Amino acid sequence: MSSRDVGDDESAIVNSFLSSMTEVDAGAAVDTDQAPSEGIDFNNPIEAGRATRTHNVEPGTAEAGTSGVETAGAEAAGLGETSMDPGQDELSDTEAATTAATSIDSPDGAADAVGNRRGRWWVEILIVLVFYGVYSLIRNTFGSAAVSPRRAYDNAVEIIDLEKRMGLYFEEVVQGWFVDWGWFLKAWNIFYGTLHFIVTIGVLIWLFRRFPARHRLARNSLAVTTVLALIGFSTYPLMPPRLLAVGPPYGGLEFGGNDYAYVDSLAVHGGLWSFDSGAMQAVSNQYAAMPSLHFGWSAWCLIMLWPVLQRRWTKALIAAYPVATLFAIVVTANHYWIDAAGGALVLALGLIGGRLITGLGNQRAERRAAAALS
Repeated sequence: MSSRDVGDDESAIVNSFLSSMTEVDAGAAVDTDQAPSEGIDFNNPIEAGRATRTHNVEPGTAEAGTSGVETAGAEAAGLGETSMDPGQDELSDTEAATTAATSIDSPDGAADAVGNRRGRWWVEILIVLVFYGVYSLIRNTFGSAAVSPRRAYDNAVEIIDLEKRMGLYFEEVVQGWFVDWGWFLKAWNIFYGTLHFIVTIGVLIWLFRRFPARHRLARNSLAVTTVLALIGFSTYPLMPPRLLAVGPPYGGLEFGGNDYAYVDSLAVHGGLWSFDSGAMQAVSNQYAAMPSLHFGWSAWCLIMLWPVLQRRWTKALIAAYPVATLFAIVVTANHYWIDAAGGALVLALGLIGGRLITGLGNQRAERRAAAALS
């Protein structure tokens, strides 16, 4: 398959993804069958504010000289128990009051109402499963068995030479410091092979339950980042350091890899999984190193969680996660540090793309909400 064919296929995937994500966000954010005043919960400042602004609907249950909007706002500020933000218990009393007041009184309150509605959990799970299935299929289609080891090795030499010219080629030295610490490298192999998925999925679930609007941005940004990484995997196969001094069929030993002192820590010290079986080697993509999604996803976790975490120790913990991931990918010889820079780049583009997709979804939802309330 030519590079042009690969690009066309991936462009189709991206376009399909953009359309489906905006439709999902629009559908999840608003119930188009709701009548203008029926089903409006005036104890919810978001719904009360939206109804009041859009239709001048006065709450039928307004009490003792205050409007339903003011009553709902006061309750939200005092109790922090509204459907506006299921994660409000993570906020301070002052922040809760500010959030409630902003959602009700600001001109963008209708957008807030749309954005803070939580989608259906099973739809979110289906999206993740389908997307990851397609991602794995494409990633492995252009994997180790489909790529010339020579090409992957030559790309690795290019990366090493670039780092040397920058005076920042240190991966070989770093692994050498710990190469005899079998237990240490095994621990980092486990870190590398498990937290990549566990933490990312955990962040998605937590945001879905507590911060629905932020969850949509997080999900869309993560998906765009991953799609962009697929382009890198398929167009720039890169032999990781751990394979440079390994023999055929996937290593670079026959091409001059014995010039490097890297150790395949996964093969030597083990972890929770390995590439030892021929079937595993054939269906996986051991050359999917540029960009590093391990680093990209870990930085995504930091960016998505930092604004909503209130305790210092939780902020410190999530800030340490990308740093630990960078150390893990280097000490286990699964990546060059510049792969992490590539991961940061696709994440930056993914955040831009995710924000655009989320904005389109919210706009569609607002139009549907306006039509339903008219």
